[in-house]
Amino acid sequence: MTEDLLTLARGEQSLTAQTEGVDLSTLLEDVAESLTPLAEAKGLSLECRVQPDLTVSSNRDGLIRLFVNLVDNAIKFTESGSITVFTRAEAGTVRISVRDTGRGISPEHLDHIFDRFYRANTSLTKTGAGLGLAIALQIAHAHGSDITVDSKPGNGTTFSITLPLL
Repeated sequence: MTEDLLTLARGEQSLTAQTEGVDLSTLLEDVAESLTPLAEAKGLSLECRVQPDLTVSSNRDGLIRLFVNLVDNAIKFTESGSITVFTRAEAGTVRISVRDTGRGISPEHLDHIFDRFYRANTSLTKTGAGLGLAIALQIAHAHGSDITVDSKPGNGTTFSITLPLL
């Protein structure tokens, strides 16, 4: 939690100060591969369907943290089914989405899920301090993007971010 608070305190400037060309395709595959054992331990499948050769100008560590947070949340809040990481490149950008078949997010919580320390239902998970999505949003903003969420209770959730391609 201390590291998460330091990340938030440092803000977006520390993330944009160290940008480089990042092979997003490989990064996403590595994130999915590293979290597959966690998904499998819950009986979930984790699939990574990314287009090859996607390169962005980015802070590599920031992107890793962003996508680990999104996939980890999908695993935490999905009881059965699957999580899919996928991309769609068009017109000089790439849209990266993390979709799950979990319980979904109630409409009254959607406006608050990116707030620091917000946890919609603490009885559903004993882990986390409610900082993961706040950090993910800060990283997205540092890259000139935003995170969108599409969720309906009982139908799962999809988080998406769009980045410019190099």
